[in-house]
Formats: sequence, structure tokens, C-alpha cells
Amino acid sequence: MAKLYPPYIEGTIPAFYTENIEGTDQTILTVPFSMNRSVGKVNVGGFALKMKTVNSNVFVYSNLKATAASDYDVEDKYIVEFNLGSANKLRVGSFYKVQLAYIDVYGEIGYYSTVGIVKYTTKPSVKIEGLSYRNISASRLTYYGLYS
Repeated sequence: MAKLYPPYIEGTIPAFYTENIEGTDQTILTVPFSMNRSVGKVNVGGFALKMKTVNSNVFVYSNLKATAASDYDVEDKYIVEFNLGSANKLRVGSFYKVQLAYIDVYGEIGYYSTVGIVKYTTKPSVKIEGLSYRNISASRLTYYGLYS
């Protein structure tokens, strides 16, 4: 069978971080994409990821696969999520080059996409100091205080 043409990814991809989920450190990289018009949804059996450092061009992850149905969405959101584990190979504040490829229903990896850049960060934290309301509801649209 012929290799599948690559999905389209943006030049910059949303940053990601490590989070403690159920007692273990998990790093989930979410990559939004657009379907290639020459590839049908029925042909996609998963996705493969290549990740390199920007400075030294060294592979951090090569052909990392997301093949479970819960790992990707080609119906509504067009995203794929890769579980990088505890991310021991990554440095906070560093940028990485990412490429995405389809895996067909027979398990063959297709052609890789162009490069997208992603940053590995710490978990973001938003605080509003001096907020007089303890319960924040969606019905209140204006809040006063300093945020950082």
C-alpha cells in the first residue's frame, strides 16, 4: 500500500507541561492539525511523532505512536495527543521541532509533515489577588483585582 500524505500542522504548536495525574507525572503533547484532502478518515489508524531539539537537532522522540482511538480525533477537533510519560528527556523553557505523520490501518507510517515548533514549560498558574468573591461563577463577567 502507498504511504499516506502528511497532515498539515501550524508553524507554532501550543506549549505543553508535565502534570501529576493520579499520582504519576504525565506529559501530554497535544498537536492540532488539518486533514490532508488526499487522505480519508477511514484510512487513518493513528499518528506518529518525531521530536527534535531546536539547537542540536538531536531526536528526543522518534516514531512515537498514538494509535488508541482515545489518542486522536479526526471527526470534530482534529487533534492528536501523545503521552510522553515523565518527560525526563525534556528541559523546561526549551523549544522542540515536531513533525506528524499518519499511520494507516495496516500500521505503516506515512510521510512526515513540515516542522512545527513547541515549547516545554512549567504548569501555568493564574492568581487574582484581592478578589472579594470566593465562589467565581460564569454569570459574573467583571472581576477586580491584580492578576499574575
